[in-house]
Amino acid sequence: MRLYMVELTVRDLAASLAFYRDRLGLAVELVDEANGFALLHAGGRLALKRGTPGGGATVHLEVADVAAELRRLGEPVETKASAEGYRRAKLADPDGHTVVLFEWVPGS
Repeated sequence: MRLYMVELTVRDLAASLAFYRDRLGLAVELVDEANGFALLHAGGRLALKRGTPGGGATVHLEVADVAAELRRLGEPVETKASAEGYRRAKLADPDGHTVVLFEWVPGS
């Protein structure tokens, strides 16, 4: 068994696609506008499915340098270090899903 994808329900497929593709830089594998579906790739697959979001979801994306990624995105460079050996920053997508950018901290 292996995980194929994680699916997020989104209100506005175009806005969510713009966030994940254009803003975060995830590669698009498939867009099916008629059925309200998009499949993106970032080491694993993230599916966006048009509907009414319910509950919460958190997407964790590993990056080489959190501060540099935040500067690229034009976000305030505010990171938090963890006792588990990583540094992270939280963003929100257009539907309020939490997106965590994190980097492993060597020697932690």
